[in-house]
Amino acid sequence: MVADRKILIWFASLFIFCTILVFSAFSSWQLEFYGAVGGEVAGSCYYLTNGVEAILIDCGSHFSEAIEIEGRTVRIKDEDDFPFDGRKVKAIILTHAHDDHIGRLHYFMWRYSDFTGPIYMTPATWELFSADLDDTIKYSEIPETDKPLVKMRIEKQKDTVQPLVAFSLVEGVSAYFIENSHIPGSASVIVNIVEGEEVTTICFSGDIGPGNHPFLKDIPYNIFSMTNTDIVVIESTYGKTIRDDQNQIETKIEQFYRVIRESVENKKLVIIPTFALDRTQRILALLVEGIKDGKIPPNTKIAVGGKSSRSFTEKYITMMNSQKCERMGFSKKFCEEKPLDPRFWEWVRFSTNTAQAKNYDIVVAPSGTGGSSDSKELLKTYVSDPNVVVIKVGWAPDDSPMGQIGARKSSVQIDGKSYEVNCSIYPFHDIFSGHADQRGLLRFVESFGRLNTVIITHGNDVCRDALEKAIASKRPELTICKPNYGWIFDIKTRTCREGQKLLEEARQATVVIKAVLPNPSGPEPDEEWIELVNVGEEPVNLRGWYIRDNSGKYVIDSDIYLEPSQSIKIYGWEYNPEGDPKGVYLNNTRDCVRLFRPTDEEVSRCCWDSPRATDEVLLCGN
Repeated sequence: MVADRKILIWFASLFIFCTILVFSAFSSWQLEFYGAVGGEVAGSCYYLTNGVEAILIDCGSHFSEAIEIEGRTVRIKDEDDFPFDGRKVKAIILTHAHDDHIGRLHYFMWRYSDFTGPIYMTPATWELFSADLDDTIKYSEIPETDKPLVKMRIEKQKDTVQPLVAFSLVEGVSAYFIENSHIPGSASVIVNIVEGEEVTTICFSGDIGPGNHPFLKDIPYNIFSMTNTDIVVIESTYGKTIRDDQNQIETKIEQFYRVIRESVENKKLVIIPTFALDRTQRILALLVEGIKDGKIPPNTKIAVGGKSSRSFTEKYITMMNSQKCERMGFSKKFCEEKPLDPRFWEWVRFSTNTAQAKNYDIVVAPSGTGGSSDSKELLKTYVSDPNVVVIKVGWAPDDSPMGQIGARKSSVQIDGKSYEVNCSIYPFHDIFSGHADQRGLLRFVESFGRLNTVIITHGNDVCRDALEKAIASKRPELTICKPNYGWIFDIKTRTCREGQKLLEEARQATVVIKAVLPNPSGPEPDEEWIELVNVGEEPVNLRGWYIRDNSGKYVIDSDIYLEPSQSIKIYGWEYNPEGDPKGVYLNNTRDCVRLFRPTDEEVSRCCWDSPRATDEVLLCGN
């Protein structure tokens, strides 16, 4: 198997090398952040662009989580406009099937009906994504007349790719998946960008598994070590947490069984609010194992609520029984032992009739936060009942019902109403977590030998700060960036900047090309120059502005402030120090210099179509 993986990596590397020979990138690439940053956990959405084309990595739901943007607290709804130019998107990559990574894709497809590019994902991700696609679109805010077409386009444009198989994104950019043991089908994405003769490799971690998932293969750190990654964008959900070792986890599993057994024997109803995808299936497998091993009473009646829980569980069972089980990312043990046995539970919907829960000993129901679906209605009905046991098995926002219950508050707010908490509460989320803790995240970072930059995302501020400190301690030579919403990371210069603020300033700014010198008496392009002038009434920061001519592009990547009426000359030795024919290189006979805001709006141009005399300054009318 290791040999096979090395061969696959070799072919992927050959593919990348060939792109160097065949392609050249349009211009310098940058990465823009529109979710899972600035302390937000949800909403993963990264926009990789060269100003002409773009690639979208994940398109996740924000779950209306509060986000800080330029000092303002906002809540982004899934149906809101996207903050980037979706017309430039040529391909989409999905790391896995959790809603905080895919939950806005259908809205993107609706808003950008001209998008015809591929939507790349692993085969198992598509199996899980498609399981809930009908309801996702059915209950969305998309107009009824548009819903069938959106669904059809997603099904048509999806492109499933096995891990370690390279695929092309746009000219000069390719990628491949590496499994990361978070949920079935989940993968990190290795993106290779070719600019001239340079290749920059970025790893988008996605959500990294804890390394002990009972259904999945181990994380292939040896494969990650062979990727030559320069930049890693890493999640930090549990960047502060250091969990128990495996022996202690086994002890907690026994404690879990004890709580279940004693509750059933004492005729107490057990309610387990949990996420429909992966957490439900892991809990069901553990309950079935407990019954078979005699750790839970043999006649225990289990009910599983929620339509999505049923859809996902049936997909798991289908993949478990498939001949392609291991190719879907499952472990050999899972595929052989088949731990999901539907004879041990019943499917029940509790959202309209919570009283029927009393017919069962254990109810497993979505959502894990208790803020929607069956679990919300069950908590309303039973959280004040002393004969009920609630088990917390996953992360939940502090203000969600399960977040409040987990904090041992005496009352819980659900849908604006207060409910007294009299039920028993037991937290077991550590043993079911699908995320790596701090040690796991550090091990992931340390698997990349030539790494020079770490971008920390997908975690609250406490977890981001803790992970930053831990990485800096282990790898002090690394540059670390913790972007906020709308920030921009320049691939070439490895710099992070406040992009959203810059864009707002740029929209108000008025700078034009005043003059150019295309044919200097001295060496070219060193002595060429382009003069810019601020014709507005406010100072302008030129960072992020860029210049194009017929041969190339130059991005101003430092803070250059122009006062009103002030001008500045940018010389060839600045915009093309290497004399690259594919850079900005003013043609003496015919050329066109154009100035763009960071928003990609052209604001000024200066063109000529006849020979320019030596040292002739061309004044530009704007």
